[in-house]
Amino acid sequence: MISKKVIVVDDEKDLCNLIKRYLVDLSPEYEVHVAYTLSDGLQLIEKIRPAVLFIDNNLPDGLGCEQLDYIHALVPDCKINLISASQFLPEEILQRSYGVTLIEKPLRLTYLKNYL
Repeated sequence: MISKKVIVVDDEKDLCNLIKRYLVDLSPEYEVHVAYTLSDGLQLIEKIRPAVLFIDNNLPDGLGCEQLDYIHALVPDCKINLISASQFLPEEILQRSYGVTLIEKPLRLTYLKNYL
C-alpha cells in the first residue's frame, strides 16, 4: 500500500494529536507527522516531502504564511492548508498561483477529509 504523507505543524499539541489520530483512523494510507514549531516543521517538510500540509499561521517562532512560497518551491505538488484563528489574512496569501486553503479555527475534524 502506498502511503500518503501528511504533516501537521501547530504549537497546540492536543490539536496535532487529534488531527493525527483522526487521519490515521480515517485511512491506513495516511502517514502523519507532527511538528510544534515553524523551524521543526520546515525541517520535517524538507525531509518528508508531504502530499498534504496543515500549517498554523501563528507559531512561536514565526508566521506560517511567510513560508508558503518556500514550501511550495520545495514541494510543488503539496496541498497546503493554512490554519488560522483570524479570518482576516491578507488576500494575497490566499491568491497564490499554487493555491492555499484557509482553515479557520476552531476547526472541525470531520471537515479535514475535504482538505486532503
